[in-house]
Amino acid sequence: MRIDGFSIGKVAEICRPLMDHAVGERFIFIGICRNWNEYSIWTMDGGAYRVPIKLPAMLRALVEWDAGTVVLAHNHPSGRAEPSEADIHATHKIADALRLLDMRLADHLIFAGGNYYSFREDGRM
Repeated sequence: MRIDGFSIGKVAEICRPLMDHAVGERFIFIGICRNWNEYSIWTMDGGAYRVPIKLPAMLRALVEWDAGTVVLAHNHPSGRAEPSEADIHATHKIADALRLLDMRLADHLIFAGGNYYSFREDGRM
């Protein structure tokens, strides 16, 4: 898929329909090619309140796609968009792994109750 005028708002528009119909917690990662013109979306579904993130599989897909930038997103079925300690820890762990592969984590969005939280907009990235 092509992406024109990349912004977190645009990414939120792309992710929202994927989150709105999730039964439990859903984790999405978006790989944006190094030329900033194309992106690909992968999803991982979990239970009611947790998604096991398969980091090796995620990293392999991003390397194969030649992603230079990554955006993470997941939903909170509880309705609260604020990050948990586990969300914060996972975000830092994934960002560290991406840096080793010369990729940049642009943001991590959390969707809940029609709203979203952005780590970047909140100054946590």
